[in-house]
Amino acid sequence: MTPNEHIDENAKIEFERAELAARIGCRYVKAGLSPPFHLREAVRHWGGLSHDEIMAVIELHFDACRRFYTTGSGDRLFYMVELAIRRAIEAKYPRDRSDGELKQPRRRSLVRQVHTAAGGLPDVYVEGHAARLVRRAESEHPSSGVYRR
Repeated sequence: MTPNEHIDENAKIEFERAELAARIGCRYVKAGLSPPFHLREAVRHWGGLSHDEIMAVIELHFDACRRFYTTGSGDRLFYMVELAIRRAIEAKYPRDRSDGELKQPRRRSLVRQVHTAAGGLPDVYVEGHAARLVRRAESEHPSSGVYRR
């Protein structure tokens, strides 16, 4: 690709983004709202959907949330529009989460020292939930240090 073709391609992409931002802004004005301030920046990240798909998602969002949109600024709930677009992109392009993302690390079990109630037994070192079980089992046995009548 020559430099001129690269510049032309970038100009075409920027023109399409500006056109989409204008269409979305018109939809906000139609709803009685001012367009969101960060609309042009957000449109840069919505490359996975066509303009018609994005407009359909926005229309569905406005229909579902019409009670929130009466008048004023479109910035207040713009995060909900971004979330709806993100979900539409993920639905269109599902990814295998087992390969692409790391699984949440398991909590490491800590070794704990359990002080038992029995006088003759030494303290025990156990891991995790077993500490509670050992403490219960040892507290059920009578201690040799307890006075008996």
